[in-house]
Amino acid sequence: MAAKTSYATFLVKSFLDTGNRLKEKNELMACLSRSRFIVFNVKGEGLLFLDKWSKEWKEKEEAETGRSWRRMYQALRMEAEPFKRVAFFAPKKSAKDEPWVNKRSQGVQVYGWDIVDIMKLGLFELFFDQEELEENQNLQLAVMSVQEVLQSRFEDAILEAKKFCERNHIKIPNDPELIIRTAIANGFDVSTMARLPDGLDELIEMFDKDDDFKTKIMQEVQGKATIASLVRRLKAAKAVGFDLLWVRTSFLKFDVSTSRRIDWDKPGQVTVIDISKLRTRPQSFVVGAVLLEVMRSREEKTNQDPVFIFLDELNKYAPRFGGGPLSSIFRDIAERGRSFRVILIGAEQTASEVDYRIITQSSTTVIGRQKGAELAKPEYSHLTDEQKARAALLQQGEVIVDQPFMRIPITVRFPLPAWCTREDDAYVMSEQERRALEERVYRGD
Repeated sequence: MAAKTSYATFLVKSFLDTGNRLKEKNELMACLSRSRFIVFNVKGEGLLFLDKWSKEWKEKEEAETGRSWRRMYQALRMEAEPFKRVAFFAPKKSAKDEPWVNKRSQGVQVYGWDIVDIMKLGLFELFFDQEELEENQNLQLAVMSVQEVLQSRFEDAILEAKKFCERNHIKIPNDPELIIRTAIANGFDVSTMARLPDGLDELIEMFDKDDDFKTKIMQEVQGKATIASLVRRLKAAKAVGFDLLWVRTSFLKFDVSTSRRIDWDKPGQVTVIDISKLRTRPQSFVVGAVLLEVMRSREEKTNQDPVFIFLDELNKYAPRFGGGPLSSIFRDIAERGRSFRVILIGAEQTASEVDYRIITQSSTTVIGRQKGAELAKPEYSHLTDEQKARAALLQQGEVIVDQPFMRIPITVRFPLPAWCTREDDAYVMSEQERRALEERVYRGD
């Protein structure tokens, strides 16, 4: 409680600073310095200011409290300063092609997935309620049938895109995805030339206007009621905001090298993905899409640099019961992620509400101040009665760490982050400070 985000971002900062300090001496540390860090911002806009100073830190910097924080940073040989390399991403705002943010006005990029991304990564299933798919086999069959038909058309589209490039004397890349993206950038229309939907509206229309599509779906799904149910859910998906995530492939705004996908795979970069304004199901889609892409990128090539993923409210995305395909993704990361250097840092108020297989795979457990009723659950059996009593009384900046390399859990203190973790805590330089800084810069100090 009141320590999750602060301690998680403190861990990320310590990984980066330690790796950079020791990268010349140790290949493992060099690997750590090149790690990728993905941080999901699930509440407010606090984590969209990791590159800004904390107002509380600045206000208390010269007091004894601030000096004690700085001594702790010095003892750990960490830099008491905001993050330097941070990329911020947010969904688009309604029909406008601009990031949906309220407090941060600059440096935020729009993210989304087009039909090429959805087909390549197999994301179509994530447009639906995961628990409902588990319970309704007819609906699940219908979803799988649509996925298969679209996937078949996507494979044909790559061949058509190659022919399009040949006819127009365009250099053809080796990668299948780049072939179709190159064609799109030069005028290849996925709707007319590949018979693929370029948005949720077009997919819904295909159930009425595309005879070949309807016939193939009907061959797999017996019953018009099931198909009508599927269409209703696609319309509901649009109503809750999925149209903000499914972006079009207009060649007028197209970049050959990438789509609107989140560019997280850069050495030493912290990538903050804002999902706070999305509804529950679109939030789950974004989390699932990013995790699938991370795992696939690491499975295709071995010995790559680590990827650390921080997600608060883990119990919401990987609940103890149910959860559907999204929970399966989390289990996969928990059980196989280490072998691919993918590390999940999950945070939640109640560990007892998180998928059991994920909890038991955790190598390191950090406990902040917790209620006695929760501490009585089996998930905290690794703590002694004395440690449980202490956990209920922990102060701000204190946590209990249980790690395999230590024989017993220990209580540790950590300093206030020098960077902003709350949207109302970003430090704004006064006019006097700004002038003093300008004078130092102009003098060359």
